[in-house]
Amino acid sequence: MRSDALQRGFAEFVGTFALVFVGAGSIAATGGQDLTAIALAHGLVIGVMVSAVGHISGGHFNPAVTLGFLVTRRIEARLAAAYWFAQLTAAILGALLLRAVLPERSADPVNLGAPGLGAGVSAGQGLMIEIILTFFLVWVIFATAADPRGSFRSIAGLAIGFTISLDIPRNRCRSGRIRLRVPVPPPDGACAGRAARDRGRRARRGPRRSELDLV
Repeated sequence: MRSDALQRGFAEFVGTFALVFVGAGSIAATGGQDLTAIALAHGLVIGVMVSAVGHISGGHFNPAVTLGFLVTRRIEARLAAAYWFAQLTAAILGALLLRAVLPERSADPVNLGAPGLGAGVSAGQGLMIEIILTFFLVWVIFATAADPRGSFRSIAGLAIGFTISLDIPRNRCRSGRIRLRVPVPPPDGACAGRAARDRGRRARRGPRRSELDLV
């Protein structure tokens, strides 16, 4: 039993470490601007890790998922505690290694991928969106990987990975919505600065033909 718990805990450690290192690393690499790349990085690493070690630990990689398994009595409290310890330790180690290997100019602007609220989004709204997105994740995990009646058990990693990618909300400059699983929003005026640069480029190109016709 002890050896089995160690195997499961180590599988959770590796999967969670990969999620943090690759996921937060993609945020730092793109400066938090390429939401598609960030979503794919998170979804792919989860899909790969769930497929690789899901048969050992179930591929939770998330304390909320482990809590769901504990509440539904699919995992013992002692094993759940081991999972939480492995997940939190792996997340901390992944963040520390990213801090060590990434230059400050890449890590600092996005706060090393730490979650943050978009402009105009309150803490209550952010909490509600996070609850909904986490519900989607746990729901898909239970429907594909946990339920023995599920017809898609063999491709659970793919379904879970896609769910993670879908949970990455849109850029706040386009929709004004929250960015929960992506970095802290751009500094104030970032969107306005982008618009000003666009106006500057248009001014350098000169008036368009339609504008000349109106003169």
